[in-house]
Amino acid sequence: MIDFGKLRTLQIKKDILSITMLEKKEIITKTYIYLGIFLLAILMMGILQTAHSNSQITELEFKAGKTILRFGGVFFWLGI
Repeated sequence: MIDFGKLRTLQIKKDILSITMLEKKEIITKTYIYLGIFLLAILMMGILQTAHSNSQITELEFKAGKTILRFGGVFFWLGI
């Protein structure tokens, strides 16, 4: 004889597990995206610093670029 109460409990546990796995996958994806954007900002800062040291851009352009990257980073981490 089939115990439908136990079968329903197992189905609920399976549903909860699948939802948890989807949430875990979503968190991992968001983490990779955040890390990628963070590394891209570091790379852009390096390029900006190199251009400034080679006198390809002025001091004002360098400071403006740094400020934009900083504000972008702050807004990014705040989730705006």
